[in-house]
Amino acid sequence: ERLSFPAVAETTVVDTGLLPAHSYSYAARLEKDGQTAARSNSVQLTTMDTTSHDFSWEIYEFGGQHGSSVLYDVAIVDENNIWAVGEIHTAETDTFDSLGNWVNPYNAVHWDGNEWELKRILVQYRGQPNWAPLEGVFALPDGQIIFSSGLPYLPENGHWKLFHLWDMGVLGQNDGSVNRIWGTSINNLYFAGKKGTIVHYDGSGWRRIESGTELDIYDIWGSFNQNSGILEILCTGSKHLQDPEFRRVIFKLENNTLTELSSSPIHWTLYSVWFIPEHIYYVVGSGVYRKYSLKDKQWQQVQNATQYYSYRIRGIAINDIMVVGGFGEIVHFNGLNWRSYIHQTRLSGNYY
Repeated sequence: ERLSFPAVAETTVVDTGLLPAHSYSYAARLEKDGQTAARSNSVQLTTMDTTSHDFSWEIYEFGGQHGSSVLYDVAIVDENNIWAVGEIHTAETDTFDSLGNWVNPYNAVHWDGNEWELKRILVQYRGQPNWAPLEGVFALPDGQIIFSSGLPYLPENGHWKLFHLWDMGVLGQNDGSVNRIWGTSINNLYFAGKKGTIVHYDGSGWRRIESGTELDIYDIWGSFNQNSGILEILCTGSKHLQDPEFRRVIFKLENNTLTELSSSPIHWTLYSVWFIPEHIYYVVGSGVYRKYSLKDKQWQQVQNATQYYSYRIRGIAINDIMVVGGFGEIVHFNGLNWRSYIHQTRLSGNYY
């Protein structure tokens, strides 16, 4: 197949419709006045194979008494170390024990490879113990676990320390709580959340990052660009189910400065972002959209991915991506097509 286009200093060619696990040859030729002026050597490449759609699902239920229980977020260190956080009520909670002490609900559950254990993540606030519901959890590359109750919990001497950003003067009365977490180490952490609020922790202090929006930041994700040597960080935000104008923002965060990226031609709200730099960029919400480069002018809607609202997208490779969302749907992309597991995972609520 021959493709012709004007020669420019830097050109990216995306060849779609290729088959998985197949070899292809490419060569470039420069023509001037109808004559060949230069020709490259032929380059052979083999496309990636697909990953398996074959998953088995096992459902675990927690709580169910003394109030509605909910899990908001999950973090996986490895197959034997998984954390999920939220607010979990059981038959033993929300009542007084035999000594007359009030029993608080749980705010986390941990998997050790054999079983789930309900947990209460305790922090001190103004000299008093606090077991607030947890809204966010993130596993650092070294295995350290970061929590958020809307305020950051960082590990300290086998426990967790609450950083009350309002009491510390980092946030003001017009800022919102921060429950989405991403970072590369304990010395480089980002928290994002309501009213466009974003803060950064460098290991010694906190800094508020101006976003210029009152839309809620629902997700933040970053990855190191091997070609440029730059850490790319993107955020997505909107006012899901609260904004009749369906506004949305996509931010690029660099050197603690936000730049708003185009969301064209998306007309609806967005909730989550995930990417591998210079390979693929996804945003999801009212639809699944992708770009192959941030320099591309428009986002392309992915057809036949899901018919429901998507609340989270994560992946481990460009051919192994999960999207979860409304009515308990989970969909998987294997590098060639999307498969829904809603018949096995359906529920009356949403997956986040």
